[in-house]
Amino acid sequence: APFYWLASDYCGLNISTYGDAVILSLTTMFTIGYGTSSDYMKGCWTGALLIIIQMVTALMMNAVIIGGFWLRVSRPQNRARSIIFSEKAVIREIHGEHYLMFQIIELKKHQLVE
Repeated sequence: APFYWLASDYCGLNISTYGDAVILSLTTMFTIGYGTSSDYMKGCWTGALLIIIQMVTALMMNAVIIGGFWLRVSRPQNRARSIIFSEKAVIREIHGEHYLMFQIIELKKHQLVE
């Protein structure tokens, strides 16, 4: 946002306050530059370069966030391989209610003390 504010007069971005620069920055990040008032910015290469840098930065940030989320969500398959269920189950009556009981065993070893 501060770079857009500094380049506003030179590139004809019509930004009068820092808040306008922040809004232009957010609009550029989420809509790939449709927040500019002029399509060609009066032939100013600085404004176009700022938009390109912000678009690439936003793309990289999105890739990292989505990748981290996907990594976290896709891990249950490893967890499913480390848990086994007993081959036998029992139905038991406790205080007039019937319960299905079976055992679950985790194969991973968690050491509390090294």
